[in-house]
Amino acid sequence: MTSTVPFFITDLGDSAVTGTIAILFAAYLFIVGEKRMAAAMLLAFAGTGTLIALGKIILYNRCTATPLILDLRSPSGHSAVSLAVYGTIAAIVSSAVPPRWRAAPYIIAVPFVTMIAVSRVLIHVHTRADIAVGAIIGLTVSYGVWHFLIRGRHADIKWKTSALLLPAALVALHGLRFPAEKYISHIATYLQNLLSLC
Repeated sequence: MTSTVPFFITDLGDSAVTGTIAILFAAYLFIVGEKRMAAAMLLAFAGTGTLIALGKIILYNRCTATPLILDLRSPSGHSAVSLAVYGTIAAIVSSAVPPRWRAAPYIIAVPFVTMIAVSRVLIHVHTRADIAVGAIIGLTVSYGVWHFLIRGRHADIKWKTSALLLPAALVALHGLRFPAEKYISHIATYLQNLLSLC
């Protein structure tokens, strides 16, 4: 694996990319009358993003460079949000395809999300504990969204069109970045100063 490949892959999990995809897919679902599925898509992104931000703020420690728990420094937002967004898309598309193809969206999504998570370790941004905690958060939110909003329902969407448009959107959005870590660290520093934690 060349050094540029992990950076290329990790960009596909940036919140600017996953958030835009979540919004675009939710808009499409809303337009075709699948309002419940559109809500599921937005909730997967917003819910996971909120939990990750809270986790990062809680674990952020400018007073010392040592991790608070094992090797956990900061839960991976890329791992969490990628799992929640791409996993929810897989669940929605799976509900729309013929029964014999129901596993296909998951078979594609699982290695894709795994590559994004592993890329965070390969580029030395997160530890394995960080991506594991991020994955647990993303999986928990996406499971909750699936259980309450998607399970047992059929999405009336043109799944073949969705299957073609998602890779096109990934190509178009690749390289788009949102510096979430910077903003979260500013908030955490402000709170630590406000509460005199150091």
